[in-house]
Amino acid sequence: MAVFIREKARHRPAGLGCLGKSWSPRLALAGTYDEKWKKERWPYLPKDFDFGYWNGAPEDQQIVFPEPGFALELTHLMNPEKSGRDTVFVRLPTHRAFVLARLGGMSLPFPMQVDTVVIDTEEMRVDLVWRTGILKSLEPEKLEARFETNPQAPLLKFRQEEELA
Repeated sequence: MAVFIREKARHRPAGLGCLGKSWSPRLALAGTYDEKWKKERWPYLPKDFDFGYWNGAPEDQQIVFPEPGFALELTHLMNPEKSGRDTVFVRLPTHRAFVLARLGGMSLPFPMQVDTVVIDTEEMRVDLVWRTGILKSLEPEKLEARFETNPQAPLLKFRQEEELA
């Protein structure tokens, strides 16, 4: 029996689910919330906070930010009755998401990155979350979410003077 248990202990559990914020692999990254933090840092994050805490994916499923057109293949994770096979190939869109921010009379693009890919193998659906950050101190007057479908095109296009006449 002991040999069987040792053999099984070599294999780590695996799954496609999100790690809850209170689970130990994730909670260890949250930092120290003690009296010193309360007196010196509150309401800000503790100095030992690791931003990896916000990543709910198991460590073996975390990747760098995927580029537009990123491709991945899932094998033996799909229901063949729904997909028609046991391997599915997924390619992310090649368009680029950005936020157009109106700042002091100017419009500036802030590129967004896909930071979350959720693959629902039951519904045969892929959900993407794009994110960006804009400093509050910039005091944007207006924010617009936009997409550029041509991967080679600039994010902003300006009309020529003769077109305006």
